[in-house]
Amino acid sequence: MWPLRPAGRALFLSLLFALSPLPAQAQTPNAWINEIHYDNAGGDTDEVVEVVIEDAGSVALDRFQVLHYNGADGNSDAAAPVPLDAFAPGATAGGFSLYSYNYTNNGETLQNGTEALALCFDGNDDGTFETLVSSGGTDQFLSYEGTLTGTSGDGCAGGETSTPIGADESTPPPVGESVQLEGSGTAYTDFTWTGPLASTTGTPSAGQTLSGSVTITVDDDGPADYASIQTAIDAVGPGATIQVLEGFYAESVTVDKQLTLEGPNAGTPGDATRSSEATIEGQVVISASDVVFDGFDVAPPPATSNATAEALRVGTAPDDVVVTNTVVRDFEESGLPPWEGLGGIVAFGGNSSDAIDDVTIADNKVQNLNGRDTKGGAAGISVQGHVDGATVTGNTVANVGMDATTWAFGIVVRGTDNHGQTPTGVDASGNDVSAVQSVPATSTVGVGFGFEDGAAGTTTVAGNSFSSTELQVEDKTAALDLDALLADNTFDRAVVVRNANGNVKDESGVRKIYSPISPAVAAAAPGETVEVHDGTYAETVTVDKALTLQDASTPTVDAFEVAADNVTIDGFTITGGTVGGETAGIFVQSNTSGHTFSANNLGGPESGTGLRVQSGVSGTEITENNISDWAFGVDADAPGQNV
Repeated sequence: MWPLRPAGRALFLSLLFALSPLPAQAQTPNAWINEIHYDNAGGDTDEVVEVVIEDAGSVALDRFQVLHYNGADGNSDAAAPVPLDAFAPGATAGGFSLYSYNYTNNGETLQNGTEALALCFDGNDDGTFETLVSSGGTDQFLSYEGTLTGTSGDGCAGGETSTPIGADESTPPPVGESVQLEGSGTAYTDFTWTGPLASTTGTPSAGQTLSGSVTITVDDDGPADYASIQTAIDAVGPGATIQVLEGFYAESVTVDKQLTLEGPNAGTPGDATRSSEATIEGQVVISASDVVFDGFDVAPPPATSNATAEALRVGTAPDDVVVTNTVVRDFEESGLPPWEGLGGIVAFGGNSSDAIDDVTIADNKVQNLNGRDTKGGAAGISVQGHVDGATVTGNTVANVGMDATTWAFGIVVRGTDNHGQTPTGVDASGNDVSAVQSVPATSTVGVGFGFEDGAAGTTTVAGNSFSSTELQVEDKTAALDLDALLADNTFDRAVVVRNANGNVKDESGVRKIYSPISPAVAAAAPGETVEVHDGTYAETVTVDKALTLQDASTPTVDAFEVAADNVTIDGFTITGGTVGGETAGIFVQSNTSGHTFSANNLGGPESGTGLRVQSGVSGTEITENNISDWAFGVDADAPGQNV
């Protein structure tokens, strides 16, 4: 056997493994030789073997061994076998953990010219290392600068013929280069040898992507790999799947690497019939790209600071994150500072130079969020800041805010003050938003969908259902087509203000789809039209300026009080309410004129007056109305009426 050559030549070897948990006797793990540096110009430097194992820790490292076979006689080098527990840990990628061993630093050198390298496994766990590892159908007995056959009976590759790798360093490269595999996959045959290129000790090759399929389990009180979700996240490498069983997990969770987390309701929408939940009793923060968070129940404790005020946060700049089939619920504040708000599911792009790209928030249920009772609020789903591409679809948002909350949103798209960046490419479609409310005395009310100051770019709002909100849609940017929103979404009530040209009024504070009629009347200017769409409006509307109130389908309202000249009320179903101490459908105050009441259906409660006209009213036209089931159909006081 040729002796190992002294300083002046070098070998760099990388080994990648993909394996399943192994008992004492089992099939050999999937593993392969990945990168080799065996000769360089000048003295020997950093002769290294690097190993990567999927699901590291499931098999003891000392059950693996690297052998070198001499090209001259095919014998193994008995002085050089190295068990992998002598290797230093490196990075993790795609579910693989990397380890390396520096031969030069340990006073050893590796042969130049023809040599073969064998990866051996102790399948019987008895110290014999009898098994040659194979990957993708190729035995890991690999050679460079030629082919050799191992001496029969000598090590795990005895009697085997090596497979040449097809790349070499016969012309010694500079220190720091190697031959290596490139490509993407999970087995040796997925990759191709190339180089010499810059070596990457402790990490995958520059042109290499490793993707693993490790799956581990978490159970708070039963047999599983881990009892804590965060402990499992910290232990696994990127690319793994963590399956969390039903139970209560009193912990906050930070997902800081590429993972798939699956709760017991993975694949089941938040508003569907679900099995027992994996409830996370803490905040969830997703800060890594390519994360899937699927099928959980999130119920954090009351928020006490801005840092804890978001139940589930995606930030600051991860890409391709999916939050789906998850329930976020019963979240409130406890001593939150003034003007801080709660968030159910929040995608917050807080990096001015790196956006959150392509986040998906789908098929979740967010319910029962209560913000501060003064100077604060809540948002069910928020897309904020530097976000480029957000799909918000199929979610159910309900019971956000309360009567004493200053502001509330079902879904909101908005900018942020800390870097001036704004969301772009937001698609909010197929969501169901209901019961969003705030204190009536504030100018900012409960909003089903809010497009706030600082938001920008193309936003699609279609196929959504809005109900029981104080304000259905609010656009502070003039970027949304409110006519298109009216046509493309479903509302239990919808009211808009149109200008003299018939367009939805495009003016700050009025770019809204209202839910009650009265706020729209307050926002309209004399001579404009308040257009009321289908729905039941349980209110008595006081019209105190010259306006046209026009139906867009078949709206039903309690009553109207006319308190100004030149008011038109056209096309409503009116059921009666208390106006001026009386029961009436339309109540016209005295000394007003120029009214038109047409095509209304005034169906009363068997008492009161359908159309009540006080004294001094003139120039009023009443045509094509159906007035029934009142004590009095039309009652006009004297003197001076001219109806």
